[in-house]
Amino acid sequence: MNSVLPSVDMLKRLFSLLVGKRLHRLVLLAGLLLVGSALYQLAQTAIFVHESAVVPGEVLDVRQSPFESATAALLSGNWAAAGTPAYRPIVCFVLPGNGARVSRLMAEEDAEDYVEGSTVEVRTRPLDPSTARVNKARLLWAADAGRLALGILLVLLARLLRGRKKGKAAAPTPEKQPRRRTRKGEQPELSPDMPVPEKKPAKKRSPRRKKGA
Repeated sequence: MNSVLPSVDMLKRLFSLLVGKRLHRLVLLAGLLLVGSALYQLAQTAIFVHESAVVPGEVLDVRQSPFESATAALLSGNWAAAGTPAYRPIVCFVLPGNGARVSRLMAEEDAEDYVEGSTVEVRTRPLDPSTARVNKARLLWAADAGRLALGILLVLLARLLRGRKKGKAAAPTPEKQPRRRTRKGEQPELSPDMPVPEKKPAKKRSPRRKKGA
């Protein structure tokens, strides 16, 4: 069974092969995707704000459920931890287009509680009650603005990683001088930086005595 599972070294090699040299590209791609999606959602919200109208609404009931995670809370425009209570009001309002009275459960989860019988502002298209949302800037803009900021940070991080990579590639390396082969009896050429070895004095040989002398 253990032989089937990949080892830690194999996973490290795979990660370094896929990500190691292209980390800045992956970070840049993730940042651009976040920036693009956030700009698209912000544009859609701006169109909705332009085409919609704000009407008063009455809170009939409040549904409560905890946030599944901190990420889910951020995506709904709230700064809350996992398990924090989230509230969704049922609001009764009048459509500005035809005067029809509509009761609808708001889609956005809010960390702030609502009081039954209180009045809230509802933003909706004149003839489409399915687009009704609680008119709070935090619920309308915060999630997409945060995603845009995160995407910009990732793009800047990718540029920083790329700059560090170029800096390492441009660092000067010491040049190695080619060694010249010398023949027998020929002294090798010495570079000016190398110390000149001291010559030892040659030993004088004593004359040999002739035999029979």
